[in-house]
Amino acid sequence: MNSISIFGTSSDCGKSTITFVIAKLLQDRGYSVAPFKAQNVSNNSKVADDGSEISIAQSFQAEVLGLKTSFHLNPILLKSGYKNSTNLIIEGKPIGDKNIREYYKEIDRLKPIVSRSFSYLRDRFDIVVCEGAGSAVELNLINKDLSNIYIATEFKNRIILVADIEKGGVFASIWGVYNLLPRELQQNVIGVIVNKFRGDLTLFDEGVRII
Repeated sequence: MNSISIFGTSSDCGKSTITFVIAKLLQDRGYSVAPFKAQNVSNNSKVADDGSEISIAQSFQAEVLGLKTSFHLNPILLKSGYKNSTNLIIEGKPIGDKNIREYYKEIDRLKPIVSRSFSYLRDRFDIVVCEGAGSAVELNLINKDLSNIYIATEFKNRIILVADIEKGGVFASIWGVYNLLPRELQQNVIGVIVNKFRGDLTLFDEGVRII
């Protein structure tokens, strides 16, 4: 079975939650599953079981699944620094502050690092559920996107789109993200989750048909 990428149509659409929910549902069906996020931008981190530093989101996802934590779950962590700088943590170890432009200039050097961690997990689990970052189609940064485009393309992941209905414009966001994806990734989209719906679900029956 292919691994899965959770792509958001926007930031804060619930990707972290959906990642561990899908991972737990798969685990309950008898698969061995690991969460993964190639690059996370967060000041909230935790010491993993192997002594490395990873995002608290991936640490929590692993705890839900009853897994020991390691830097393989989140090989690159960026912590916001002063002005345009970021504190860079690679494979759980602090590297120091980087200007964000300098970071992006070195993005090709980081691709083998995230691939190595993903491959480590894929060799040990039936399925890796990969959390994306922000929107999956920030076109000005698409060639620098490790968490969405790179991982899904490199490893031919199946893709689930997650849209936040609270923000409004849910149909446009789903249609837009799908159609802005590279054609090879469009073919790997297997479903859409409309997240944060409140109230009478029957009011969205027509929405489901339209999607």
